This record gives sequence, C-alpha cells and structure tokens, in this order.
Amino acid sequence: TYSTGLWVNWRGYTLRGDKCFVKGDQDVVEISDFPENASHKHSSINIFSLSVPFLFTQRFGHDSKFKVTLGPVVNINLRGRINNEYDLGDDEYDSSTKGIDYRTLTVDFMGVISYSTIGIYCKYSPMSVLKTDKGPQFHSLTLGVFF
Repeated sequence: TYSTGLWVNWRGYTLRGDKCFVKGDQDVVEISDFPENASHKHSSINIFSLSVPFLFTQRFGHDSKFKVTLGPVVNINLRGRINNEYDLGDDEYDSSTKGIDYRTLTVDFMGVISYSTIGIYCKYSPMSVLKTDKGPQFHSLTLGVFF
C-alpha cells in the first residue's frame, strides 16, 4: 500500500547544562554560555513544519496484522526560533529570537513496524535544519511507540 498525508510537526532541539543557543554576527546561530550563576536553564531551537509523508506499507501473514512501513517524509519548515529561559537571582528571563536561517525543505526517513494497532517507529533526519554555515549542523533520531 502507498500512502501520503499532511502532518503538523513541531521539533525542538535542546541544549542541556551551561550552554545556550544565540544568534550572532551575520545571523549565525552559535553556542554560548548562560550568564554566570544562572539557574533553571533551558535553551532550544524550535522548528514548526508541515510534513508530507510518502510511505509504502507491506503486510505479512495470513491475517495481515503484521506490517512494515518505510519511506521519506518531506518537511516544509515554516517557522524557526531560539528560545532561552533562565533564572538569575529573583529574576526570570525568557527570550525568543526569530530570524534564524533554517532550511525551507528537509527530508527525513521513517520506518514503522506494527502488529494490529501497536507499533514502534524510527525517524532519522539526515539533513540539519539550519543552513550550512549558519549554525551547528546536527541530525536527529526519533524512536517511539504508538497504539
């Protein structure tokens, strides 16, 4: 079976520890330090996308409850921003930075193994969401269970 559709996708790429994402010179996303003595630190790049999967499903067995699904997922990235939150003394800071140079289109590869209505999936993103020379190049791997 071949299938396609439309998903709404919100992806967050988070830094842990004392590091945060910042928009530097020439709109390049850089990794920097939170202010000294900051607590409750959180830094992420968030990307909002519409995703279009192009999937092939093969059913196995006489009852066809076992199936394997594979295929690419095209992401149309519509919005990207950096969010940084931290506390410094009694003050709370929450900043959002727009205008990061993310790729308009990215492609992921997805695989699903399922039996009846329970399954596991894996999605790999070989393309970094940030444009080349506009920030750290990273790739994500997502694993999950659905029912």
